[in-house]
Amino acid sequence: MGRCGRGSVASISMDARTIELLAATFARVAARRDDAATIFYARLFTTAPALRHLFKHDLESQKAKFMSALAQIVEYYRIGVDPESYLARLAEHHEGYGAERAHFETMGDALIFTLAQVLRDDFTPEVRAAWVTAYGEVAGAMLRAGDASPRSLRARAASLRF
Repeated sequence: MGRCGRGSVASISMDARTIELLAATFARVAARRDDAATIFYARLFTTAPALRHLFKHDLESQKAKFMSALAQIVEYYRIGVDPESYLARLAEHHEGYGAERAHFETMGDALIFTLAQVLRDDFTPEVRAAWVTAYGEVAGAMLRAGDASPRSLRARAASLRF
């Protein structure tokens, strides 16, 4: 795994300023992790009520998993480790829960909305752009991993008509 940043060999990269903004703002979000997770899922289920059925387990434990995953991703970027393999495992779990490609836009909207609510005046255009960039890279990596997973390949093969 290579160092993240311009000119790196990492398959996911962001510039140092973007990573700095993610780390600084996530520290504030993490300090309000319960509020942030509650806002995220409220927004998700308000904008896409059909997704509620994907969360069959205790929502409180799901909120903790969500915040933990965000923390892990931000930390990987912060220390310069390519999160691609972590994101591939995360994609596999999401696929197992029934997440689909179309859900990623809704989840991105819920994340950006949550950040705006938690950070308030500190959610500047520059901070928003950093999080949009990060979410785009993370979602892209997860979608690529999902497309290449054995479960996804089996589903596509089963749908082929000969």
